Amino acid sequence: MKTYELKDDSGNLHAFEIPHMFFSSNGIARFIARCKGCEIVKIRRFFSREEEHVFFKFQGNEFVVWEPFGDNSRLYIGFVDSNKNDSPTVIKLIEAVKLTPRFGIFKFFKPENL
Repeated sequence: MKTYELKDDSGNLHAFEIPHMFFSSNGIARFIARCKGCEIVKIRRFFSREEEHVFFKFQGNEFVVWEPFGDNSRLYIGFVDSNKNDSPTVIKLIEAVKLTPRFGIFKFFKPENL
């Protein structure tokens, strides 16, 4: 999956974005749950006006999948605590996202399984 890195003023990686190709918060949550090392904490309720689709943990850190303004073409994935800056953890999460197929039916066809 294509990712777009987001860096702060100092050039430190603090978050990233992915294309919004999902139909629902549950679809996003299913994708995140398939990413190696991710554990879902909370999913947005159906018909909720909240912009945060999913809260999850990765390597002991809490992350959020957020859709700015509720109608964006990209989903923001970053720390729940916006002041946190841990570039190595974000890099590992990006790699986990890139290696995860969008649809669960393709999980058996990862490159390492061929």
